[in-house]
Amino acid sequence: MKTIKILQLSASILFMALSISCSDDAKEDVVEVSPYSWKESNLSPNGVFTLARFEIGDDGKLYAYGIPSVNGHNSFYQLPGSMSNTWTKVGEYNIDDFNNLQSFTVYQGSIYYHVSNKLYKIDGAETKEILSAGHLTDIEICQDKLVIIGGGINVSKESYTMVSYDGTMFEPISKEMTSSSITPAIPANDKIYLPGFPSVVYDGNSLTPLNFYGTFVAVDNEEQMYFHSTNNNRLFLSRRSNFGQEQALGDYIIGMGEIFRDLKFFDGTIFQVGSDVARGYSKVYFLKNDKWIEVPTEHVIYDVIVFDNRLIASSLDGKIYQLVKD
Repeated sequence: MKTIKILQLSASILFMALSISCSDDAKEDVVEVSPYSWKESNLSPNGVFTLARFEIGDDGKLYAYGIPSVNGHNSFYQLPGSMSNTWTKVGEYNIDDFNNLQSFTVYQGSIYYHVSNKLYKIDGAETKEILSAGHLTDIEICQDKLVIIGGGINVSKESYTMVSYDGTMFEPISKEMTSSSITPAIPANDKIYLPGFPSVVYDGNSLTPLNFYGTFVAVDNEEQMYFHSTNNNRLFLSRRSNFGQEQALGDYIIGMGEIFRDLKFFDGTIFQVGSDVARGYSKVYFLKNDKWIEVPTEHVIYDVIVFDNRLIASSLDGKIYQLVKD
């Protein structure tokens, strides 16, 4: 009888142990639900254009470069007010190079855009080529100047890698290579950060080397650089201070390692936007404590920007979506 009771007790203990073990495994398998979701924004253009690329001009207004939904050529649009969805066309196709646009900005009321080796200015219905180069990487506004970055930029019969423009005159900044032809500059803190060996920062007056070598995807208000590494289709994000201190952020993201689109600081955390390598649809994650949490995303994101304290995304279906918190 004692033997039977001992066996029954042992079986009970074993069952409890297995139950606790299974419970722990179940907890590990639970996927945390995101408090964020997407809803169509009141900024949606209501079928005016698709494939929109966003920029905020020096006037604080939101601009988009997109394809008209019903017949027409690529055009520029302006959102007159933050609570409006009545987009106004402010520039459209009128030269062959227009469709080769790589980036644009709005400076002193005019639209500037560049292709691989030329800079153009749009005033009303007129488009003018105002600069040529061996290659152009990016254009950014810094300290009330338009800064042009690339290589072989022709100014006063000399060749430069960075020049500034005040709307009338070009001024040389540097003759040395500051950024590769495929890596854009990153504006932050009223400065321009350029990846390189070493990376440098331009404050509107001079270039200063940073204690960082290589490429990065973002810079925060403390001048910390954010950069990626990948391994077996896993995307890792790290942060490095200008003093050389390095920190891994969160775990890793699977399925986003090859197609990364953007990183945004919003709502006190970090959001990463990319595409699923195998399926091609958009994926969005935010950092919570030490883990990346996925935000359910059904639309295909073409561009994303923080505007009027909102994180908004243009979609392949011609709509604009806004990130909301439940």
